[in-house]
Amino acid sequence: MTEIEHRPWKKIVVHEVKELTPKDFFEGMAAAAESQGQGASPTVTWADGVAFVWQFFPETDRVLSEKLDGVLHMNLVQFTRTSFEPEKSATVGGKDHTINMMKSEDNPEFVALAKFLNSLKPLDTKS
Repeated sequence: MTEIEHRPWKKIVVHEVKELTPKDFFEGMAAAAESQGQGASPTVTWADGVAFVWQFFPETDRVLSEKLDGVLHMNLVQFTRTSFEPEKSATVGGKDHTINMMKSEDNPEFVALAKFLNSLKPLDTKS
């Protein structure tokens, strides 16, 4: 019989964080999907009061070695503080878009990342 082993990430290293207003975040997701010609609605991850997306570094030998050692490097995490809704709407270029939100409160890594993002100084939206 095949042996199954689960190895959760030991560490997630976030190299750049960018907080956006909800309007800018969801419009950005819609614009990116439109520019890439995606036929489906984009999906963002949500946990603990934040919606977020991330980008990884290219799979170089070094990055792959780190991953096998349990260290995940995220090049960029973009997020916004928002309540959960299964779908959010955004308008880009006069066209309405739907952005799906995936509730991920059962994923310990996503919950830890959301707690980290929540610990950052909130975006100053008054200026």
